[in-house]
Amino acid sequence: MRNRKVYALAVLFIGILWFIFCLPEPLFLDPYSTVVNAKNGELLGAKIATDGQWRFPQIEKVPKNFEQAIITYEDKRFYHHTGVDYLALARAMRSNISEGRIVSGASTLSMQVIRLSRKNKPRTFYQKFIEIILAQRLEFRYSKEEILQLYASHAPFGGNVVGLEAATWRYYKKPPENLSIAEGAMLAVLPNSPSLIHLAKNREALLEKRNLLLGKMLQQGIIDQENYELALLERIPEQPHPLPRLAPHLVEYCNQTNQGKSFDTQISPEVQQRLLSIANSHHHIYKQSGIHNLAILVINTKTGEVEGYVGNAPNTEFQKSVDIIHANRSSGSVLKPLLYASMLEDGMLNPKLLWKDIPTNIQGYNPENYNRSYSGAVSAEEALSKSLNIPAVYMLQRFGINPFLLRLKKLGFTSFTQSADHYGLSLILGGGEVNLWELTGAYAAMGRKLLNYPNEETIHLRPIITDSEQATSELFLSSGSIYHTFKAMLNLSRPEEDGHWQNFNSSQPVAWKTGTSFGHRDAWAVGVTPKYTIGVWVGNADGTPSHDLVGVKKAGPILFDVLGILPSSSFFKEPIDDLYPKLICQQSGFPKGKYCEVIDTLYLPSKVDKTNTCPYHQLVHLDGEGNRVHANCESSSNMLHKSWFVLPPEIAYYYQKEHPEYSVLPPMRSDCESFEDQLPLSFIYPSQKVQLYLPIDRQGDREKAIFKAAHIDPDATLFWHLDKQYIGETATPHTIEITGLPGQHQVKIVDDKGYFQELNFEILGN
Repeated sequence: MRNRKVYALAVLFIGILWFIFCLPEPLFLDPYSTVVNAKNGELLGAKIATDGQWRFPQIEKVPKNFEQAIITYEDKRFYHHTGVDYLALARAMRSNISEGRIVSGASTLSMQVIRLSRKNKPRTFYQKFIEIILAQRLEFRYSKEEILQLYASHAPFGGNVVGLEAATWRYYKKPPENLSIAEGAMLAVLPNSPSLIHLAKNREALLEKRNLLLGKMLQQGIIDQENYELALLERIPEQPHPLPRLAPHLVEYCNQTNQGKSFDTQISPEVQQRLLSIANSHHHIYKQSGIHNLAILVINTKTGEVEGYVGNAPNTEFQKSVDIIHANRSSGSVLKPLLYASMLEDGMLNPKLLWKDIPTNIQGYNPENYNRSYSGAVSAEEALSKSLNIPAVYMLQRFGINPFLLRLKKLGFTSFTQSADHYGLSLILGGGEVNLWELTGAYAAMGRKLLNYPNEETIHLRPIITDSEQATSELFLSSGSIYHTFKAMLNLSRPEEDGHWQNFNSSQPVAWKTGTSFGHRDAWAVGVTPKYTIGVWVGNADGTPSHDLVGVKKAGPILFDVLGILPSSSFFKEPIDDLYPKLICQQSGFPKGKYCEVIDTLYLPSKVDKTNTCPYHQLVHLDGEGNRVHANCESSSNMLHKSWFVLPPEIAYYYQKEHPEYSVLPPMRSDCESFEDQLPLSFIYPSQKVQLYLPIDRQGDREKAIFKAAHIDPDATLFWHLDKQYIGETATPHTIEITGLPGQHQVKIVDDKGYFQELNFEILGN
């Protein structure tokens, strides 16, 4: 007896252990579709599960109309049993025994969840017994609401449609919570009727089953007479509808990021639809010029959340599946504001500081402005607003390529994987690649930092789709640096030949920047307001160039069309407490020197100023006739001492063309010339010790190089010598063509007063 008791206890213990651990965890191992929802809960799009089923992730709440219908139809005592309806089971057993086979299952919803999780094992007495045990264990682990969610998420609804949410979108084009009474009843009878799964056949039988269920719900007082009669009038759907495809590239991106999950975004279906319309409209025009792809990204500046995502032109026939938003492309000029802000932050420039804008050769690199013109010298903010290339190259040279690469990486750019030597100074003009996701995210982070001033908080760098994607790196730029940068971008302008930028009308101020990559392969535009940050790319996904691919012509109009459909706002508020007063020379923008007479106060973000005092103002000594003199040729008592703004000849040559108010230095009195320190002439192009490659033309002659010089006196004549041989003279402009054999050479210019300059250069061989 004792052994029997021990044996019985052991069996009982093992049975209890088996009961505790018999329920698999997780219950379902099925792959799910990737689902992307709009901010109002509507479906933006979905990616089919890897097993070819439209099976959405588990539903969070079963809608009331479906809950009432499915419980009435399948398990009327669902809330009163513990997994098994013993009354129904006893009745079914009598029927099955009398028939000698299973004709009635008496399955509760809990038992059906178990059967679905076990992939519909054969309907035998043994399998039914296992289902009964597991259903009761299910009730211990899950609440009734959770069991309903499991059933609604995994029940078959016809064809490859699994789960209630997929079914409501396929059959009714709406979310589950919007189901009507009749729609809930129709979906309740579908999983129980395999022969009626396809809506195209046995429609009358399906309709009859639905109506019988509605009558049962009326009889049980679940619905009233009026709702019953209205529900009977509703037709069953003709056939499944295709799922919405408002953001197919975003769905694909989310699928790659976290497959089989549901993503809730802040995208408005109405705004997304209008973005698609804008993209279609411009694509229809651009394809006539051989431009087939474009992308638009809209971010909420304050929250960093994506509110619009067009990964490619919806109707393009060329590489339509490519998501341009995450494709790395040549940046063009869109990084210039980031360099500008970084230098402001480090005290290496201020908006009024003059930068050289002349023909330039830096160790063989010859940057050019887009319009092939030069200003001599421009303020930093004007250089940014006009997107001048040469000043930007000088700025990068001053800041350093390596430090700028580090700043770009801190701003969230992951595409800069090469060394500084690989990119060189061309980095600021498109020598590196960026993508629209990180670019727009960086500008949005800058706007968010400025918008949150003076609150000190961590600013997320990248756009946010889900909480798991939030980047917590702190933005290194101060609010003052960002404000000055956006202020310069606010005044963005272009010469007429760059595009009709004057026609871009907006009801709100926007800090914006365009960019065009070398070879006209990429056109960019990015704009920031306190409410939205917009990024636009236009081009061909395969890199095919087009002469019309210019940022201001192609990407700019899309930017302003998008801005026009969004709520407007005023500009960012000036962060007064983050700016510090600095005295600067009005004409040069440099810190006040002892010879600067006109001084401005500028409020700047950095307490440290790493620029020198003004180098362009000097004290000039004049005689009674206005000629320059000095102590070696004139008594100081007869001198008039005057501050004079003097630019080097190579800068002044271009500067005075755009600044008629610029006064050149008066001539030195003839008896004082031998003591003059500054030479009145200089070379503009090329630079000292440059290496030139002069190709051979079809006739076998070596092509010529253009040499350019400037003289402080616009009426001066220059005499040119190559390797001590006279080759000609020039009047303004001082330009001459020079050629020669491979090797080292020297060119010399002399003016009519004997002043001269020499330049050494090398002509390379073949």
